[in-house]
Amino acid sequence: MAKAATHPSPPAWSYQQAVVRFSAPQVASQYPSRFRSDHWRERREKHCITKALRSIPPGSHVLDLP
Repeated sequence: MAKAATHPSPPAWSYQQAVVRFSAPQVASQYPSRFRSDHWRERREKHCITKALRSIPPGSHVLDLP
């Protein structure tokens, strides 16, 4: 009988791994050029978020914007 695959990594470990990775100087130094505010990806994401928020009534609370 085959053993089911398990993922022993708890979410906190994944978060901590991301913090370490994105704090690394070689990664952090690339961030401004890859994710600058005038980049097409940034403009597209802002447009999508704005479009999604238009349907939320004024005064509402937003729990999360992934």
